[in-house]
Amino acid sequence: KDRTGFMCLLLESLAGAAREEMLADYMQSYVNLYHVEKGTEKYSIIAHTNFDEMLAFIEGTASPAEGAQAYLASHGMSDTEIHSLLSVLK
Repeated sequence: KDRTGFMCLLLESLAGAAREEMLADYMQSYVNLYHVEKGTEKYSIIAHTNFDEMLAFIEGTASPAEGAQAYLASHGMSDTEIHSLLSVLK
């Protein structure tokens, strides 16, 4: 569940996107597919339950970008591969 959302959040974190931008991108699928309206209680619950937990997992005790790098490294990517990916994202 939510694999695509997690990967998008991970890549946006790595690229240094602002939290607000990442949240808007993540929530857009709920707006498009499920007609959840921004500013509603349902929107807020989804954002805090799903988005906040995933971002906290990526960040750990670091910034989102540092957390994303650490996550990718812990899953087998070398520093060279991470920097190559980052150069494509920016």
